[in-house]
Amino acid sequence: MRIYKICHLNFLSTWLLRVTLLIVVHLFSLSGQNAKVDKHPEKRVKAAYNAYEEQNLPRLKAENPNMRLSQLKQMLKKDWMKSPENPLNQRHAAYNEKR
Repeated sequence: MRIYKICHLNFLSTWLLRVTLLIVVHLFSLSGQNAKVDKHPEKRVKAAYNAYEEQNLPRLKAENPNMRLSQLKQMLKKDWMKSPENPLNQRHAAYNEKR
């Protein structure tokens, strides 16, 4: 009788471990499908910056009509480094949203 109980408990613990592992693997696979993290955002930085510059340079020119183009581009570069449109910033945003 005692051997039967030990074998039965061993079977239940093994079964519970397998079910738990299957659930964990399934949950990780679901989270991977929903949150696709871009592994190489640096490939799109130049194109994204050009689009950002095209959008925001006229606004900066209107706000600062007496500045030179090089000064405006410096301001634009500072704004770009903090912008959520920057692909390098999006990688960290996805990580921070999980927490």
